[in-house]
Amino acid sequence: MIKANQALDRQDLRSARSRMKHQRHLWTQAFTMVELMVTVVIIWIVLGITITESRNAFNRDKLNEATLLLRGWLGEISKKPDTLGTSCTVTITTGSINSGATIASVSPTTCSSTPTLLLPGLNQLTFSVGATQASWNFTPRNAIDATSDVDIKLSLSNFTALRCVKVFAISGVLRFGRNDSTSTVTSSCNAWSAI
Repeated sequence: MIKANQALDRQDLRSARSRMKHQRHLWTQAFTMVELMVTVVIIWIVLGITITESRNAFNRDKLNEATLLLRGWLGEISKKPDTLGTSCTVTITTGSINSGATIASVSPTTCSSTPTLLLPGLNQLTFSVGATQASWNFTPRNAIDATSDVDIKLSLSNFTALRCVKVFAISGVLRFGRNDSTSTVTSSCNAWSAI
């Protein structure tokens, strides 16, 4: 009987060791609270960077879109005086303008398929618009009646970047410009022919 008890005790001991090994194995596969917290913090940091960069890319795209839209619109108008036989007067709206509002208009309205140009984007965006001359005429042969270049400057509130469209005096040639170190429309663009 003693041998039978010893055999049972050995079997119980083996069984207990096996259970402990299994429990230790499970314990080593679990995460500690510190590990979980570190993982959550890392995820939040990555998300924070991603959201900020996404917002910056969105703002940059909307600013570039507004600049391209203005440049294309002015390009269309610059060719109309030759076909219409009359000058086209462009007027730029300056100041703080919400997206969806008028940035520029032209008269007579036959000078453009879109006589009133609206800023693109959602209503939550606010553009700052400045111009060295708020109104001028495109005359035949793509010329303008201004004696100095006209610079139209666009920026978005809470975003550091400036985009410009330059209309050269007399010739009426249009160029893009940018300055990524300021958003003040009283500043100048320092890189031309690129946005």
